[in-house]
Amino acid sequence: MNICLNMQPVKGEMFESKLNIYTATSLKEIEKLRLFWTAHNQHPESDIDFIVMLASVRSEIIRPHIIVAAVNDQPVAILVGRLEITQLRPRIGYFKLPTMPVNQFVFVGGGVLGDGSEQVSRAMIQEIQKTLRDGVADRALISHFSVGNYLNRLVKAEFSPWCRGIAQPAVQHWKTNLPENFDAFLSERPKKHRYWLRRIGKVFESEFDCKVKYTVYTSPEDVPLFCKAAESVAQNTYQRGLDVGFVDNKENRQRLALSASHGSFRSYVVFVSDRPLAFWCGEHLGGRFYLTWTGFNCEYRKYEIGTILYLKMVRDLLSCGIKEIDYGMGWAQYKERFGDICLHNQDVIIYATRPKAIVLNQVITIAELINRFGNYFLSTIKIREKIKKLWRIGLAGCDRPMVWQARSQNEL
Repeated sequence: MNICLNMQPVKGEMFESKLNIYTATSLKEIEKLRLFWTAHNQHPESDIDFIVMLASVRSEIIRPHIIVAAVNDQPVAILVGRLEITQLRPRIGYFKLPTMPVNQFVFVGGGVLGDGSEQVSRAMIQEIQKTLRDGVADRALISHFSVGNYLNRLVKAEFSPWCRGIAQPAVQHWKTNLPENFDAFLSERPKKHRYWLRRIGKVFESEFDCKVKYTVYTSPEDVPLFCKAAESVAQNTYQRGLDVGFVDNKENRQRLALSASHGSFRSYVVFVSDRPLAFWCGEHLGGRFYLTWTGFNCEYRKYEIGTILYLKMVRDLLSCGIKEIDYGMGWAQYKERFGDICLHNQDVIIYATRPKAIVLNQVITIAELINRFGNYFLSTIKIREKIKKLWRIGLAGCDRPMVWQARSQNEL
């Protein structure tokens, strides 16, 4: 597909010829983009090797789907995505409705690499529109892009209301800027909070004497050890009841092994008498640490073991020169407590104009409207949070609710 646009200067440059939009789907085509891709990538989940690995592991992924904008045969931007066959299962609250088979494009958050100008974004949106019209997929999910992003805004301009999914609520995206050292990190907290942070680790360690051990995992050989420890913790969390969070499976082991081979794997576990009680897992890239999963044993929640291990992690990351922690999508108490940057991200969904896609859109829209009305009603009568806590207690099997939240695998 060639689109000749009346281009305006972008970052001091002018496109001198036609902007060529094409799609790379084969490994050979993708490999030709490696140099440009690697130079512009800023997130582990849009890494070229991760995208290829994910396509090889997940049976539902048909192929990568990389939209490329090129000028004079040289890429100026790419949009990282995949084509997959998925079984959508809308929820009403925590209750799952019957599944619906769907072919969809998924374009990952952080997956716009290179020129993100309005002109290039418009051309990419038009390419998505054309591909949906050709019947390749039922819908396209543009996942976790920042509110106000050109791709998000152009969807309204290029697609009719019948083709747009219901507007998704903005999701918080928390980050923490790290200072030069750990003392400076603590000094940024209120006095009472600072005192509490200094104390909780000492109380925990004194109660269990010499049985406490903190372990950092970084190498490919560490991956199986970390997965075993993290699974021991994760299997008893409420996230497991919701089918989210860490799972010790082939995909996650390969993901962590890939990260370790790149030298970006860094994870933490706290043990008492060789029993793992909490973990943090992530990857570092370009001076940022991207949190992937976290969890803790709720039987020990009175010791604040999640926070204790978080502080150990921060101290270690500072020693490695990390400047920022990215907690990913969604609210959690620890994110609000320690985060100092709150962005807002949003999913945008585009549907094809075929009958199946239109019906699918309406079913999902109705389920979402019911959820929103139910949340509003329960919040009005002030029992929404009580119901959520009781549900999580049942899923986790704990006598008290959990407030730490792990990222969902569905965000990839």
